[in-house]
Amino acid sequence: MAGPFGCADAALPLATFRAPEAIRRGLADRTETRAAFYARLTARTVPKPRSPSRAFAARAAAAQAVARS
Repeated sequence: MAGPFGCADAALPLATFRAPEAIRRGLADRTETRAAFYARLTARTVPKPRSPSRAFAARAAAAQAVARS
């Protein structure tokens, strides 16, 4: 009989632990809300701001020149 992932070895244990049990077993350090998790994750992966491209700067300068005339 095939296991849950289609493999022949159905003896592989599958377990999901709630937060207190996972912390007790050393599988997690702490609990946090989903919002806190994503805030922490996105704070690390936010790309650095880039300077505007030369083409964008040229268009902006042209628009300012037109606006002043």
